[in-house]
Amino acid sequence: MVPDAPRLGPQLTALRDHLINHPDSWFTLGELETVLRYPQPCTSARLRDLRKKKYGSHEIGRRRVDGGGLWEYTLVMKP
Repeated sequence: MVPDAPRLGPQLTALRDHLINHPDSWFTLGELETVLRYPQPCTSARLRDLRKKKYGSHEIGRRRVDGGGLWEYTLVMKP
């Protein structure tokens, strides 16, 4: 069994760093895919990971775009 950390770690770090470096900005999965060059399902999974205690218990905000099925995400910065 191959550990996932070498593969997933860079994805998680890249996503977290991008969100931290763009406070108050909102991104769709497609926009994050373009910037980070990771597929949307991977990015979606890493957003869920960021919410977990072992990855920092970050608060990830989300909102619908135009009331449809498209969502935008942001890292809610804690004071």
